[in-house]
Amino acid sequence: MRIAAWMVVVASSVMGVRANDARACAPAPMPGTYVSVTDEEALVVWDAARRVQHFVRRASFEGSSESFGFLVPTPTQPELAEADDGVFARLWEHTRPRVEHRRRWVPHTCCTLGCGMFLLGRSASEEATAAAPVTVLESTRVAGMDATVLAATDATALAGWLGRHGFERSPALEGWLAGYVRLGWILTAFRYAKSAGSATTASRAVRMSFRTERPFFPYREPETPPRDGATYQPPRVLRVYLVGPTRMDGSVGDAAGPWGAQTEHARPLGAAAASLLRGVVPDGAASPTSWLTRATDLRAVRPTDADLFFAPAADRSEVDPVHYVDDETIVPIPVELLVPAGVVAWLIVRRRRRKRASAAPAR
Repeated sequence: MRIAAWMVVVASSVMGVRANDARACAPAPMPGTYVSVTDEEALVVWDAARRVQHFVRRASFEGSSESFGFLVPTPTQPELAEADDGVFARLWEHTRPRVEHRRRWVPHTCCTLGCGMFLLGRSASEEATAAAPVTVLESTRVAGMDATVLAATDATALAGWLGRHGFERSPALEGWLAGYVRLGWILTAFRYAKSAGSATTASRAVRMSFRTERPFFPYREPETPPRDGATYQPPRVLRVYLVGPTRMDGSVGDAAGPWGAQTEHARPLGAAAASLLRGVVPDGAASPTSWLTRATDLRAVRPTDADLFFAPAADRSEVDPVHYVDDETIVPIPVELLVPAGVVAWLIVRRRRRKRASAAPAR
């Protein structure tokens, strides 16, 4: 199952999902149902002048569960807004390898004779009564989802708040929360609800804009053993588009460990800036001189104590892959001409050998 690196799903006791059944970063379905992530992409636009990051994400979930949810951490309180859903299609088309055609002549013999967790139903007024040290900063609905923005000064209290609002507590989740509480970060909880009779829940794109000293991607995961004792975990596809003053690269944690993602595109936006980011980020967040970097991460297991931070890449060269397509031109060679041609070639060779033999001096 493909799973989103920035999602941390909290298993709900109301749904009857046990904590050890809710694998980190996996959607939590109702009993007897399933949910899997079929597609995920993220856009990080770094406005270095204002020290503001615009984080846009989108995912599609396939399954039979009626609702599920996840938490997204940010350094400061985010501004939530719906973004143009077409942005990822435009980014993909813009960054895909250029196609160049090459002509190839291919001989071919022939015969010419016939020859493709959710937060449970609490109203805004009820949420506002949450006991300190947990504070509900905002409760809203955006892009067809319910979103609640939370601040906390104590991880145990935050885990307790989640428990009182329908989420089951677990040591792994509390440990994950503690890391962000120590940093004073904010948590935003989203809930997806599937349309009646539909097998797929496709979220609309959501923009989270917040102040930060350095752009990042929420990468850390709670430490949870693989389900059913599985020893092999398949790669997870995470595609990230980075827009910043220059080519960007990522490192994991403060130790600047290598991200290991493959950079597939890195070039200035140029005249495409306005059309690519139309309806996605505020004016001035990007310009024609901004660079667009596309990177794909296939890591199966992600760290439990480090997030992904972006900075100008040491290599400032452009990455603009080319996909070559060979256009083959068939050159028909009639079979019935091969025998006469062979006979003619043999006669020519035989004649030359006789000439050389007659010209050789006698011994």
